[in-house]
Amino acid sequence: MQRFYTEAMATPVAPITVKEWLALPTGESDGQTELIDGEIVSMAKTNSLHEKTKNRIAKALFGHMVSHPLGEVYVETAFELDEDFAPQPDVAVLIPDRPAYADAPFRGGPELVFEVVSSEEARHLQRKVDKYFSSGSKLVVAVYPDIPMFWVMTPDGLAKRLNIGDTFTAPALLPGFELPLKSLFPTE
Repeated sequence: MQRFYTEAMATPVAPITVKEWLALPTGESDGQTELIDGEIVSMAKTNSLHEKTKNRIAKALFGHMVSHPLGEVYVETAFELDEDFAPQPDVAVLIPDRPAYADAPFRGGPELVFEVVSSEEARHLQRKVDKYFSSGSKLVVAVYPDIPMFWVMTPDGLAKRLNIGDTFTAPALLPGFELPLKSLFPTE
């Protein structure tokens, strides 16, 4: 059996399933953790730049969905990608929306994922990107607010860097949606 080490502990911890993670007492399986390859990973405390960026992305997507009701936008919502993998992307879009379960996260990868990277360990971020794509996601966007830039990744392994003067679009998923990066990172 494969063993994982938590960052706070020096002893091996056996991997757990999403079902076991959800059954943990509040505080151990809530919005402050993700399940990555059976390992409970604490989500880093966010800073105001992270939160402002995440909220601006969500606001733009919510606004677009009002006039283009293609699906639904979710913020920090768990997605069960397999039995031991349940990340909570900063912003996710389901097209079309899916049924919700009272006792489980959404199943499968969201079509569009935004991960705002503030202190994410590279190994966790890349593992999540790979798992999103193997679970049906169509685009994953890694947003680096402190640089500022976007990396737009596709399932075929291609990635495109967008900078502050660029505009993010996803015509195949969100026809008519435009997100000028300068609106996310205004000079204050």
